Amino acid sequence: MFKLIKYELQGRSKYYIAALIGMFFMFFYINMRLTSKDFTVSLAFSFLAIYLVYIVLVISGIILYAKDVFGNSGYLIFTIPKRGETILGAKLIVAIAEFLIFIFTVVLLSYLNLSINYPVEIVNNFILEYKNTLIPASTLITLFFIFLILLSYFSITLTKTIFYSNKYAIWISLMLMWLIYFIINKLITLISKLFPYSIHIGTGSIIAKAVNTNSNITMYLTPLELNIAALTFETFTLFILFIATSYLIDSKMNL
Repeated sequence: MFKLIKYELQGRSKYYIAALIGMFFMFFYINMRLTSKDFTVSLAFSFLAIYLVYIVLVISGIILYAKDVFGNSGYLIFTIPKRGETILGAKLIVAIAEFLIFIFTVVLLSYLNLSINYPVEIVNNFILEYKNTLIPASTLITLFFIFLILLSYFSITLTKTIFYSNKYAIWISLMLMWLIYFIINKLITLISKLFPYSIHIGTGSIIAKAVNTNSNITMYLTPLELNIAALTFETFTLFILFIATSYLIDSKMNL
């Protein structure tokens, strides 16, 4: 697995360097042009930047895997003498590493940007005041990223398994991904209504009530209250997606 991870990282090293340099220049330019004296406005921009990087990372992860599956490199990658879980695990680890590197970079640049334009005490006080919210929220966001990546991997692999031709394959994969996401989301909404017990992160106490069960998967879980049954089901779903995708890579995928 380590050789596969090394191969993946080496193949994307130029992309990493270019993206990181671009992020540094972007934040330097923004810092030079920043005129707002409202800390809230600048903070909102920082969260927007993090959100945009998050979306780009999800799209990038989907495109890179689709390129391997539907491109010429797929035959070489998926026919090596390694089990499906090894190949999939390497790709997932690389995707998570990319996520952590770029999210950490944009968070660090946002912190520096705010600290330059406002008193450091204001920035630090905000972090300390909301740390009990920011930490679990960051964990949930990371888990949701892993879920989206695994769901895309499964959808792309299943599409390649069902259809030998690559024509319209990426569009079929996206529709399949949306359909599975929709079904899982409905199941989570149902589960959270049947078992309306949430744990309060701040106190560790169990709260017998449903929390905004009409919104999207994971995102309906507020940073301080997590529906226990829904979170358990989501964790179980991650394992199922990983196992199912590994099986398809091993035995069923058309190359």
